[in-house]
Amino acid sequence: MSPEVIHWSMSHGTEEPWDVGGFIASAFVLTVVGFLGLIAISLWMVVLRDVATAMMWSTPLSPPRVQVVGTVASGTGLLMTAAGYMAWSNRSLEFIDVEWPTLKHVGWIVVGLVGLFAALYAISTLFQTFGVSTSQHTTSQAAKDNPALLLPLIPLSILLIGPGEELLYRNVVQKALYDTAPRWVAVLTASVVFSLVHFSAYSTGTTAEIFASLTIVFALSLILGVIYERTENVVVPALVHGGYNALTFALAYLELTSGTV
Repeated sequence: MSPEVIHWSMSHGTEEPWDVGGFIASAFVLTVVGFLGLIAISLWMVVLRDVATAMMWSTPLSPPRVQVVGTVASGTGLLMTAAGYMAWSNRSLEFIDVEWPTLKHVGWIVVGLVGLFAALYAISTLFQTFGVSTSQHTTSQAAKDNPALLLPLIPLSILLIGPGEELLYRNVVQKALYDTAPRWVAVLTASVVFSLVHFSAYSTGTTAEIFASLTIVFALSLILGVIYERTENVVVPALVHGGYNALTFALAYLELTSGTV
């Protein structure tokens, strides 16, 4: 055994490798993969927007339609990135942890949704107590002038956003890190990558506000990472993630249109 490999006792009653050198190299590659997902989304956005515009006989797309196109581009781009990494690393489809949710998985979904909102509330309350401001997501900021932007995101969160992001950042990035590091390290690292790729989405405020927002993203990502590690079924965090986003968008829409929330 090489000197940099340390066996670390972890969950599931197994000993997991802690190959520091291999982990650093793998973390670098998978961080690049995470950011390639953003590039893929941008490229698909251009393609799909042109196709949608052509189908509308060159009529400019309305903001809600642009939002739909962007979400479809997101799901497609992340899926293609995951597929590209798997092909590059010679991984088969067996690497993808997809199975029909069991009753136990349903329990995890409920716990996950409650956990995400509880964590959001706790961190937000803590930030308010200490006067820490956060930046708004670009979608939330745009929705102030056009709440209708949020409506297509409610179903698309469950159908595309949750599955796409969890497939790449949990089933690919996090799981690939299991080969060289303890699972808790993989969960932490994947959450850091997930937070960093959201930088542009929260670039509406000051540096301190962006950092505070990404801290929240990181904390929520940890919960999703733990859920995936515990269930070994990417469908579960995908539904938790998608459901959380859908409820968030629905509540934001009600607040902007009725002021009752």
